[in-house]
Amino acid sequence: MCWKMSRRSSIVAESKQIERNVAEFLEGRRLPAGEWQGPGDVDVVSRYFIAQVKHRSNVPGYITEGMKQIHEALAAPDELRRLCPDIYDDPIPIVVVRTKPGRGRKAQTFVVLTQIDFNRMA
Repeated sequence: MCWKMSRRSSIVAESKQIERNVAEFLEGRRLPAGEWQGPGDVDVVSRYFIAQVKHRSNVPGYITEGMKQIHEALAAPDELRRLCPDIYDDPIPIVVVRTKPGRGRKAQTFVVLTQIDFNRMA
């Protein structure tokens, strides 16, 4: 008899594996469902970070486009130095996303960087 995993169970298994990978990357541990007893939700806890892991087939285009643009700008170190003479030789590119306030919501600012660039900060 051959057992097939449903699409839903394979997605859940894949998400759990990604959480394990993030935990390893952050030198922390994945929290099984139900272990977190506080408000909100935490998938991974480590010494310096707590993480809520989102696994999606894509991210919004404005983030990927911003990341492409900022990485392209790294190819112009003379221009970067002209604009900021004391810039580091190998700056870390980030995309900053700011939400608009309204209807009782405060503006929020998010900083996005690739895992490769995050690793460079260590």
